[in-house]
Amino acid sequence: MKFNKYLKLIFIVFAILSVSIKSYAKYVPYNELESWNSINLKYNFLKKFKLSYEGEARYELDYEKEKTYLNSLTFGYEFLNNVEVELSYRIKHKDLIPRNEYFVALNYAIDIRDFELDYRFMYQYKEKNYETYLRNKFKLEYDISKKFSTSLYNETFYNFTNLEFGEFEESRTGIAIEYEFIKDFEFELGFVYLSEFNVKKPKLARLIKTGLTYSF
Repeated sequence: MKFNKYLKLIFIVFAILSVSIKSYAKYVPYNELESWNSINLKYNFLKKFKLSYEGEARYELDYEKEKTYLNSLTFGYEFLNNVEVELSYRIKHKDLIPRNEYFVALNYAIDIRDFELDYRFMYQYKEKNYETYLRNKFKLEYDISKKFSTSLYNETFYNFTNLEFGEFEESRTGIAIEYEFIKDFEFELGFVYLSEFNVKKPKLARLIKTGLTYSF
C-alpha cells in the first residue's frame, strides 16, 4: 500500500510540473519537430569513477531546419552510496560557430522495488552571453526485463544570469525505452516535449531521440 502511494505521488508530481510550467509560457508562434541523435561511450574504473563521451547531432525537421552538433566529455565520482558528482565540458557547433559550455552536477538515485528514482541538480555555464542556469531533473525508471527498461522524466531550466530577475525558461518532459541488444551495447528510443517561455522567441518542440551507448 505504501509503495502504491509513493508511485501515485511521483506521477502526480510529474503531471503538476509538466502542466504548471506550460501555464507560464508566453505566446508560442509555432511547433517544431526535431531529431536528436547521440553516440555515447562510458568507461567505469576503480568502482567509483567513470569517464564518458557523448557526440550528438540535433536536426530541425521543419521551419528553419537548423543543425547543431555537440561533443561532451564527463568525469564522474561516486563519493557516497548512490550519490555522484559530475564535471562536464561541452562544445556546441551551431551555424559553424563553436560555443563552450561547462557543467557541475550532483546525482542521487534510490531504488523502490522494481523502480529507480533519480534526481539530478545541475549548474550550467554558457560562455556565449555569460549565461548561467540551474537545472533540476527527476527521472523514474522501470526494468521491464533484463534487456528492456523504460523511463519517464521531467527537467526544468532556471536562468539566473541576472540574479535579480532570474526566470524559468524551459521545461522538458520525456519518455524513453532502452534495449540492450548486445552485451554492453544499448539502444534508446524516446520522445520529448520541450517548451520555452520568458524568452524573446519561445517555441514548443516535439523531439524524437535516438541513442547508442557502449559501456566498458
